[in-house]
Amino acid sequence: MREPVDELLEGRDAFLRAIIRVIELARHELQLVDPDFSGWPLAGSEGAAALRAALQRGVRLRMLVGDPGWLATHADRFLALHRRHAALSAIRQLPAGLHLEESTLVADRQHLVRRAHPASRRARLVIAMPSAAEGQADRLAAAWDESAECLPATTLGL
Repeated sequence: MREPVDELLEGRDAFLRAIIRVIELARHELQLVDPDFSGWPLAGSEGAAALRAALQRGVRLRMLVGDPGWLATHADRFLALHRRHAALSAIRQLPAGLHLEESTLVADRQHLVRRAHPASRRARLVIAMPSAAEGQADRLAAAWDESAECLPATTLGL
C-alpha cells in the first residue's frame, strides 16, 4: 500500500513531473481534461514513454479536450500511441457550453494532479487518497457523458 501524499506544486516543471509520476502509478484508468493539452508532456519523449507503458499494462485512457487542434498538429507521438492502442484510448471534445478551464489527471480514482487553470503556476498532487480524487473522477465522468468523440484512432475510408 502506498503512503498518501498531498502536495502543493509550484511551477511548470513540477506539474510535468507530477503528470508523469501519476501516469506511472496508473493500473486501470487514466482520466484527463485540459483546454488543449499544449502544456502537458504528452508530445515529448518522457511523457510518451510513460503513457506507452501505461497502455501496455492495459490502462484505459479517457481524455477530454476543449479544442483538439493542438493535439492534432503538435502531438505526433501521442497520436501514434492513440492509434496503436485504439481499444484502450479515447478522446472526446467538450461541448462549448461545458468548457472546463482546468488541467486535471485522475488515475484509478485515487491519484490526482490538478491545476485550476492552465496558465496557473500552482498545482496539487495527490497520491493514494481516494477521498480527494473521487470527486474529480465523478465530475470528469459526467463531462465524458456530455462530450463527443474527436480525433478518432482509426480512419475509415471508402
